[in-house]
Amino acid sequence: MTSPKLANLNAKLANEFDVAAQALVWLRESIPQLVGAIAVLVIGVILVRLLSKAADRALIRSGRVEPTVAKFLSNIIKYALWVVLIITVLTQFGVRTTSIIAALGGLALAVGLALQGTLSNVAAGVMILIQRPFRVGEAISAGTVTGTVQGIGLFTTEILQHDGLYVMVPNNELWNKPIVNFTRMPTRRFELLIGIGYSD
Repeated sequence: MTSPKLANLNAKLANEFDVAAQALVWLRESIPQLVGAIAVLVIGVILVRLLSKAADRALIRSGRVEPTVAKFLSNIIKYALWVVLIITVLTQFGVRTTSIIAALGGLALAVGLALQGTLSNVAAGVMILIQRPFRVGEAISAGTVTGTVQGIGLFTTEILQHDGLYVMVPNNELWNKPIVNFTRMPTRRFELLIGIGYSD
C-alpha cells in the first residue's frame, strides 16, 4: 500500500506531466502561426518605414503642401500603417480583431468629442495651410485682429498688430471669419476723402 504523501506526489507529477504535454502540443500547433506572425511583423515594419518615408518625400516635393501640413499628414499615414500592421499580426495569432477595431473606434470617438475645439483648430489650420488665404509676412485683417502674420501653425496663427501687440489667434476663429489680405495684390484702390469748404 502506498502512503498518502506518495499518492499526492504521484498526482502532482502526473498533473505536471499533463501540463507539459499540453504546452508541447500547443507549441507544436502554434509554431506555424508564430513563424507567420514574425514574418508579417518583420516585413510589415520594413514596409511601414519605406511607405512613411515615401509619403513624406512625396508631400514635401509636391510643393503644394506646406511643410507643417506635410509632416502632419505623413505622421497620420505612419500611425495608420502601424495600426494596420498590429491588427494583421494579431490576426495571425488567431485573435479576433473585430472587438479591437470597435474599441479603437469608440476610443477615437471619445477623444474626438473631448477635443472637439482643439480638433476644429487643427482642421482650420490645415485648411489655412492648404488654401493659403495669407502667408507669413502678409498684412491681414480678420474679425477684430489686424496686423502682420508672423507664423502659421496647426493650432494658432501668430499676428503682430500695428500697435505692436503680439496676438495668437485660434485658427478656427480666423477660418470662420472673412479674411482681408492687404498684401496679396500689388495694386489696389485707395479712397481719400478731402473736405472743401464752400467759401474756398
